[in-house]
Amino acid sequence: RVFTIVGFGDLFKQMGLEDLAERTSRFMGWKGGEDLAHLDRPQRVRWAFETLGPTFIKLGQILATRPDLFGPEWITEFEKLQAHAPPVDFKEIRQQVEHDLGAPLEELFDEVDPTPVAAASVAQVHRATLKDGTDVVLKIQRPGVRPRIDADMRLLAYLAALAEKHVPELAAYHPQKVVRQFAKSLGNELNFVTEGQNAEQVAANFEGNPQIVIPKIYWEWTRERINVQEFVD
Repeated sequence: RVFTIVGFGDLFKQMGLEDLAERTSRFMGWKGGEDLAHLDRPQRVRWAFETLGPTFIKLGQILATRPDLFGPEWITEFEKLQAHAPPVDFKEIRQQVEHDLGAPLEELFDEVDPTPVAAASVAQVHRATLKDGTDVVLKIQRPGVRPRIDADMRLLAYLAALAEKHVPELAAYHPQKVVRQFAKSLGNELNFVTEGQNAEQVAANFEGNPQIVIPKIYWEWTRERINVQEFVD
């Protein structure tokens, strides 16, 4: 329904989803996109991605790197997709971290600031201090984000298959292949251990270069959903 609002109703009709979109609209009470009528198509698609949340925001950010597929007006809009989000209550964050690390925060850290430094669609960041006084930051995955992204990816895979079969102008872009590549990329991004390994690889590549600093990863407290690294002022 969101994509119908922003002007892709014709494509959904080709894929046989028009009736489903209409029924969903009536059930949910969604209105049309009259307030979007003055926007051009790239702006409306960017609005749709923002409305649909983390998975689609990430997809748009990746598409922003593909000038081989999209013109400058599309790239400009995709580049505006920033994954800002309201912060999660620290009680929820605390419960998840203590579950992943297997101990109360007070046993692991000297101090953890409950106010996030930044909050995005996939994770938020908190300053903390280790027991030895070292300043670190905790990058913590938002609780519940992985099941939502997994559900979105199943939906995207389904839509990509329909598009490739029924919409010739989209089939040329190989949507199923794009979705598979996106799923792999997003899966890596959701594993903060992989992020830590990549950081160490980059640090090794620039070892001895005083102009580049890569924060140290503290593996004792790093897991799939939490990354603890050196604080760089």
